[in-house]
Amino acid sequence: MAAPSKTIEPLASSARMAEIEPPALTAADSSYRRQAALVALGRRAVAPPNVALLVHDAAALIAETLGADRYGAAELDFAGTGLILRLAATGNDGSASNDFGGENLIEHRAEFDQQESLAGYAIKTAHVVAVPDLAANAPVADRFLSQQGIRAALVVPLQMVDQAYGAIGAFSNRPREFTPEDMLFAEAIAHLVSTTLGRDRAQRALADERRFNQTVLATLDAMVLILNPEGQIISVNGAGERTIGFALAELAERSVWNTLFVSDEVSMMQAAINRASQATQPVECESFVLTKVGERRRVRWNLAATYGGSGEVESIVSSGIDITDQRIAEERLDRLEAVMRQSVDADPSTPTPAQFRPMPAGPHGERRRGPRRAFNYLQRIAPVVDGKLPDRSGFQVVPCRDISSGGFSFISARPVGHSSFVVALGTAPVVIYLIARVAHVTSVQHEGNMCYLIGCEYVGRADYPSNGQTQARVALTSDASKP
Repeated sequence: MAAPSKTIEPLASSARMAEIEPPALTAADSSYRRQAALVALGRRAVAPPNVALLVHDAAALIAETLGADRYGAAELDFAGTGLILRLAATGNDGSASNDFGGENLIEHRAEFDQQESLAGYAIKTAHVVAVPDLAANAPVADRFLSQQGIRAALVVPLQMVDQAYGAIGAFSNRPREFTPEDMLFAEAIAHLVSTTLGRDRAQRALADERRFNQTVLATLDAMVLILNPEGQIISVNGAGERTIGFALAELAERSVWNTLFVSDEVSMMQAAINRASQATQPVECESFVLTKVGERRRVRWNLAATYGGSGEVESIVSSGIDITDQRIAEERLDRLEAVMRQSVDADPSTPTPAQFRPMPAGPHGERRRGPRRAFNYLQRIAPVVDGKLPDRSGFQVVPCRDISSGGFSFISARPVGHSSFVVALGTAPVVIYLIARVAHVTSVQHEGNMCYLIGCEYVGRADYPSNGQTQARVALTSDASKP
């Protein structure tokens, strides 16, 4: 907890009270003075406070209203192990100016020990401490106050729900009694300050949490839509803006049903969101989203509800992964496998091992029927050796350059010694193992070093046995076994 600066402006609390005290009433009207002090501090507490100034103003109001010579504040440090004590004169005795930021200020740092200071004792016990004479009947021996000539003290803790901020107090240079009304007044001031401090800390914590959430959402690769329970768009992160082509300003407060989802899937997504509103775990589903240019992108969603203080659904957090390219690749594989099955039916002599279903290759190799996309990610591959599937624990990670529905390329520090590889696409538990044949090898610069760009085309799918065994052989066609 940072200590307040010594350059705090003067605490002219008497002048503040004079602004609302009618001339016809005198300072002797104790009841009015106390009500005026509460109103003055309450008005200041409504506005966003300078916390340090508010605390010390509150201490000055207590001291001046009770006719005490000094006022002070004790603040717990950030670690909660030390106290920063500040003491100043009110000017009620006519001997000192009311200047908290000048020479009138006395500051002392001490260990947070309830046996060493009245402030520590008040914080530990969470009660008002009134001492008519420190030399005669003080609950603890406060050497700092004694050294400053303090004889009487009224100290009240600033206590919040689960932690303490510090304490404030009024002090006198001579013995005096503090009445029950004095103690109630000081406690009322302290409660008002504590409530303001709690509100200020809660607002700061909420602002910090929002900034953190915004930072996290901005760095996610997944698109995130936040909806209200009616389906209006509250927020969308950067990945979402890039996927759908809309900026948040174009989507805010618009209905997601007629903005992003296709009409045939609206009822399905409404049902999924309703399930998410009643479930304790995220709800998974898939849908198309319409981009700004009218393109349909397939998205896998995780839907989860957030709740307000009274338990009502506050928002629906929808995180989505664009799986359009994955679906296109899977559909292409399915079509090619269907063609292969038709070939098998036409020629029963065609070999079709259970673990490898070959795909037909063009007469001149790959011609990139599908456009390649930049794919600067790490990918797991393993070589096919002697027609055997590599063990799933033997895959190595290589940096990739690009990918398409027909093949991919990766960077190697040295020439590859194998003509075919198994590449693992996707993430557990959904992983597709494809056979890729080396189609070309090109020298390239990578991170300042001469390396090799290995271009591969998919030629089949590798099926691993469900029992985990990996010793079965895979038969490659003659085309697939040549570089």
